[in-house]
Amino acid sequence: MKRIVITLAFLIFFLFIFILVTLYSRLNKHSTVDLFPESTISFLVEKNYNIISLDIEKDFLYLHLKNNENQETLRIFNLKSGKLINNFDLKK
Repeated sequence: MKRIVITLAFLIFFLFIFILVTLYSRLNKHSTVDLFPESTISFLVEKNYNIISLDIEKDFLYLHLKNNENQETLRIFNLKSGKLINNFDLKK
């Protein structure tokens, strides 16, 4: 009987330690993804444009812009490379 109790105590102790180590490793995980590499040029917007909205999905930045002449443009940038992917004229 003592042997079963001691075995169960060790089993509970090791499972408790395992759970603590797992929780600690998951909570202290730091992201090493570099979305903005040092060589990236900042996403400049010309002075005659106003930013209406922006959205980030996966690796893309979507900028909805409007200029002084009420023309609307959607610009899509790749966040990893920093390059302009596409430029759509929404309203002329």
